[in-house]
Amino acid sequence: ALDMFRRNQLLGGGREALRERLLEASLQVRQGIPLDDAPNDAHNEYFDVLATRGTTGLALTLSALLVPFAVFFRLRKDPGARAPAKTGMLFIFAFAVAGLTDVQFAVNMKRMLYLFTVMLLLASATAWPPAPTAK
Repeated sequence: ALDMFRRNQLLGGGREALRERLLEASLQVRQGIPLDDAPNDAHNEYFDVLATRGTTGLALTLSALLVPFAVFFRLRKDPGARAPAKTGMLFIFAFAVAGLTDVQFAVNMKRMLYLFTVMLLLASATAWPPAPTAK
C-alpha cells in the first residue's frame, strides 16, 4: 500500500491496482499457491486510502471523522446535549481506532453505519431545547 502511495501521492492508484498488488504479494508469500480468497484491501483504513485515493482521499476521510467530532466537541458543553455529544465523540474515536486494523469506509455497510449513527446522534444532540442562560 505504501509503495502504491509513493508512486501516485496525490490521487492514489485505485482499488483494482491495490487488489492486483495484494494478489501478487500473497502469491510470493505462498510460493505461487493461490489463496481461496485473496485480500482486496490493506487491512488498515489509512494505508488503504493512501494507496487507492492518495493524500486527497486521506484528507477527505479524515475530514469525515474530524468535522463531526469537532461539532460534538462543541455541543458537549450544552447540558441538554451532553450525553449524545459525548456518545458521538466516543463513537467517532472508536471508528477511527478500528480503522487501524480494518478498512471502514470502503465497505458500504460500515460507511452507512457511520453516517446514520453520526446523523442520529447529531439530531439527538441538537433536538434538545437550549439550556437557560444565566442573567
